[in-house]
Amino acid sequence: MQRVRESDIIVGKPIKWDAYNDKGDLLLRKGCIIESESQLTALIERGLYHAEDWCQPEQGEKAGPSPSPFQILEGVQKHLSCLLHGMTTGLTKDFSLKILNLSSMIQQACERDNDASIGVIFLNSTYPYTIRHPVNVAVVCETITRRMKWTDDDRAYLLAAALTANIGMIQLQDSLHLQKDPLSQEQRHQVREHPARGVEILLSQGVTHETWLDAVQHHHEALDGSGYPYGLKGEAIPVAARIIAVADHYCAGVSKRSYRQVLTPDQAMKDIYLSSGKRIDPDIVTLCVKAIGLYPPGSLVKLANNEIAVVTHRGEKAHTPFVKSIIRANGTLFLNPAKRDCSQEEFKVQELLSSDQEKIAINPCQLWGYGELWGAN
Repeated sequence: MQRVRESDIIVGKPIKWDAYNDKGDLLLRKGCIIESESQLTALIERGLYHAEDWCQPEQGEKAGPSPSPFQILEGVQKHLSCLLHGMTTGLTKDFSLKILNLSSMIQQACERDNDASIGVIFLNSTYPYTIRHPVNVAVVCETITRRMKWTDDDRAYLLAAALTANIGMIQLQDSLHLQKDPLSQEQRHQVREHPARGVEILLSQGVTHETWLDAVQHHHEALDGSGYPYGLKGEAIPVAARIIAVADHYCAGVSKRSYRQVLTPDQAMKDIYLSSGKRIDPDIVTLCVKAIGLYPPGSLVKLANNEIAVVTHRGEKAHTPFVKSIIRANGTLFLNPAKRDCSQEEFKVQELLSSDQEKIAINPCQLWGYGELWGAN
């Protein structure tokens, strides 16, 4: 291992390699951003080591396969759960650095296979909603802002905000997800206060980046001024907050809640269109539709030949995705999912199905051609 010096890392810029402690434990993934000189100094003093030299395979030895998007995003959820639920114990060491590391992992997953990463939104239910949802929102934010040509750094701070947007109401959100009764007056108060409370928590954890804090503060503001906590209107709402608002609205729609059935992706898109221009930014809604697609990866569809399929890749046109059929027209399962091109007449999409309509065991790794078992990390 080669020890990292302070001069090897530039504060605010992505690091160029994975970095470890002297025991070989991964501390920072390639692309992670260190926010401040104090964080950098603390890491260097504890001992930070370059992974590039000592992790290279021996001559003639093949390097192991890169982790799939499913492994990466499973890891994000695992670590996010530990971070957010560990907040009750007080100050978390290197909190902002750890969240930015998770942002970097999401970027890595989307860079490797954006379609598979979007598929996780519809096919993953390993962790509770309070953990799945912010990761799903971050994946949508990453997908939108890649199209907007945001820099890696700017996207990383937006994703950090998406991952921590509800940090001011984690325990309440856990209970609300299961609650069927209307919110009590106290619960309504907590919901309206959670953006401001979230900023207080982030500041106490050493977060100082303006985009991150502003996005958390204002992600529930509405274009027409009916949002909270400050009733901001239009351009007064930071663009990062407006992006999170659209992604949050969409991801909430396609997630099952105790008080309503899960929406199909087209219903969720219709829902955000109805709010477009009133509560959420119509330009960002348009970008979201183009980025995610009408038939997003991971969604279930019924084809013209009556097969049931899972969308695996977005097509050149919004209505012609690529899918893999998992159930034949006679109701029997395909042993190996069959590739279908929906631009062909016999495989045209007839309708989108919700996961509630079809109780099917789906192995995403098989559909996207990754070798590991779902949930392995």
